[in-house]
Amino acid sequence: MGEKDHVKQHFIPVCYLRGFSGNDKTIYVYDKKMSKAYGKAIEHIGYADHLYRIDKKYINKEAADKVDENFYETEYFAKNIESAYNRILIDLRRRASDWLIHKNPTPAFSTNVYKDHFAAYVGIQYLRLPWVREMHYSSYQKGRDKVWKLLRNLL
Repeated sequence: MGEKDHVKQHFIPVCYLRGFSGNDKTIYVYDKKMSKAYGKAIEHIGYADHLYRIDKKYINKEAADKVDENFYETEYFAKNIESAYNRILIDLRRRASDWLIHKNPTPAFSTNVYKDHFAAYVGIQYLRLPWVREMHYSSYQKGRDKVWKLLRNLL
């Protein structure tokens, strides 16, 4: 895998953004600073370069089953979380479309488990936001520093 692979790592899943697109390629965005709405390619929305990349210094080069530095992006999010999230989103769009055609009040979620999974995926999506990750990491660091200060005072 080349160094250029998986550079843009989305914190807003592409499968989610496609739900707001008429062509699965672009959505309309609004720039508050410029007070302007325009179409923008989905691939250029809600990402950061190397957001989930595991730094090479944390990868054991001698291990028999080497972990790819893009494990979280390719294996965890893309193959597991986003693929399941996408199936639910597709089903919800299908049910909404059926309702528009038939006006048949079918529940949006077929089971409570389905609803719980959807809620979990929304929660995961929130936790993927860079500012949320930074907020939690900062909170962890402050707590850790206070614990060390308390321990030093006790010793």
